[in-house]
Amino acid sequence: MLWVYIGVSVLVIFLIWVMVKKNSVKEVGGANNVIELNKKLNKKQKTAKGQVCSFCRNKTDRLAFYSDEQGKVLGLCNSCKLLAENRGLLRL
Repeated sequence: MLWVYIGVSVLVIFLIWVMVKKNSVKEVGGANNVIELNKKLNKKQKTAKGQVCSFCRNKTDRLAFYSDEQGKVLGLCNSCKLLAENRGLLRL
């Protein structure tokens, strides 16, 4: 008779454990903590557009960076690259 009580109690404990595991799996699946990489990258690319040239102050998608005589970093557009090369600025 004692073995029957032990067997029933083990079975009840096992069933409770299975139900707790099933509920915890649902909770993990319901909460979506994963951020899509494409959304994050697109957001960074959108904010990087429209950088201003240090010489002409025009917005451009792509800048070339140079260091002037005082060590200040300049971001230059394609049309101002020739001015930087004529002044002898170092490209970074």
